[in-house]
Amino acid sequence: MTEKADDPRDARAAMSSEESVWLSVEVPDADLVSEARAAVEWALGIELIDVPAPHVTLLFVGNVPADATSALVEAATIATGALDPFDFPESSDVGSFPPGSDGRTAIVVHLDPVDLLPLHVRLLTALAPWVTAQQFPEYKAHITLGYAPSGVAVPEVFGITVADSFGRASAVTIRRGGVVLAAPKLGDVVKRAVDITATSKICKVDAPRRLFTAIVLEPWDGDPETADESSDTQDDVVTAAEIETAAYLFLRHFGQGETFLGFMHGDDPAPLELAESWIARVDLDFGNGESAKAGTWLMTIYVVDDALWAGVLSGEYDGLSIRGAGYRTEV
Repeated sequence: MTEKADDPRDARAAMSSEESVWLSVEVPDADLVSEARAAVEWALGIELIDVPAPHVTLLFVGNVPADATSALVEAATIATGALDPFDFPESSDVGSFPPGSDGRTAIVVHLDPVDLLPLHVRLLTALAPWVTAQQFPEYKAHITLGYAPSGVAVPEVFGITVADSFGRASAVTIRRGGVVLAAPKLGDVVKRAVDITATSKICKVDAPRRLFTAIVLEPWDGDPETADESSDTQDDVVTAAEIETAAYLFLRHFGQGETFLGFMHGDDPAPLELAESWIARVDLDFGNGESAKAGTWLMTIYVVDDALWAGVLSGEYDGLSIRGAGYRTEV
């Protein structure tokens, strides 16, 4: 883990531009941005420091190794594709944020986050395994017009309103440093949630401690010839990146009434306790003829109930079955 600065902007400044990943929505109407910027420059009597192409930052991920970007892009693409394109609001006020560690003040157009917040939350959740940068306590959707130099007095509110929409957002741009990795389109994924059920086997039983270890989900390697081996009960396959996201979300919501260990897909928790939940980083051999390949999600569970434990020992209960919902894409 990296040490997080008190101010997210300080954390951004400390990261290498060659490794930091961030996601944004590009602003279609650059002319409208220029008009708003010109109005601010006239009001302040100075020329603002330039920023890159007009955009709305959705998520600053932080440093991501090059070999992890493909999985990140895949997870972001699925998250992006499940939401519809949207129009920017038709009325937005110009203001500023407090000066950053470099003394500069960001001049921004504050946006109503009604359409942007769900996208921010979805990306933050989907990319949680890679996020290292500190996030603001509250997501504030905005377009940065430029920066006022250090020492310039800047009002928090300018009294300037942009009365027109900045256009229609149709894609999310994923950058690593100054390089665009991908620009997945909003709405590309079939948006109908589908039920998912996958059944797997127990790999190891620790009788003295009343523990068993079992596969939850096993990844598909992308080879069409192995799709049948990795498919669930709906003949769907799940990638390693999606499995890692699912495992994280399960633990994040565990014990809060949203995810739990049940029995035969019942609606209530069963007398079971979660001892461990992890992703296999390498191929595993349990030494009893059972194995799990890298990227597999596994759990070790303590069985409280005597009758259930007897069923595990006898082989009557021989695996786990995960139930949930997801979005289906053609592969």
